[in-house]
Parts: sequence; C-alpha cells; structure tokens
Amino acid sequence: MFCRIVSFLHSWRLKLIALKRIIRIESLKWVKLCSGIRLKNYGFKTELNLVLLNAHTKANFSEMRSYIDNILFYVGINNFELTNIDLPYYLKGRSAQITNKGKVLGHFGEVHPSVLENWDINMPCAIIELSVMN
Repeated sequence: MFCRIVSFLHSWRLKLIALKRIIRIESLKWVKLCSGIRLKNYGFKTELNLVLLNAHTKANFSEMRSYIDNILFYVGINNFELTNIDLPYYLKGRSAQITNKGKVLGHFGEVHPSVLENWDINMPCAIIELSVMN
C-alpha cells in the first residue's frame, strides 16, 4: 500500500487554466487638502487575464516558454519579445515579461520556493499570466 501512495505522489501533476478579471488603479495623484496631503485615485481599469499554472516535479521555465510559443502562435502573435524580470514571487533568472510592439502582454516564470512554502505547496510550480485585452 505504501509503495502505491509513493508512486501516486511521484506522478502527481496539476494543470490549472483560468480566466480572471482584475482591477488595476489607472492613475494616482497627490492632492493637498486642509488636513494634509493625501493620495487620490483617478480611475480604475478592468482587465481580463488568462492564467496557467503547472505543478509537478519538473515544472519549469522552459515548459512554460513552450506554452507561450504555442498560445501566441495560435492567436497570430509571432513577433513577441521576452525580457528578464525580477518579481519577488518568481525565482531570480527564471522569469520573463512578454511584450509585442511595445505592449506588455504578460509574464511567466517558476514560483519562488518561499511562496510555495507560505502556501504549504510541496510541488514546484510555474505560472503564466497573459492579458487577454491586449
């Protein structure tokens, strides 16, 4: 019985694909009031994003890069660029930002071990987040 459980855990693999709406603050401005200076919001922007998560023992940057190549090929975007980005929730040097004609389309990378530990996730994960609106 124990061998079967270990075998199951080693072959465990999760793929999650989701569309999500996010709200971003469009612009902020410092406003001087009688009571002091306060940050005031001047608008919000709603975006629709495609999120892909891979969780398995060999989830990595290269695998997600191949997904990016395929997704963008099928939506007709062939001249995209990848640039290195350092976001705190990705492993340093194992993440990239996707741009096309000066517009940021999204980002992807391997999730940092400290983030996985904070969420009690015991499996390496890699994530892609693409803007559907751009």
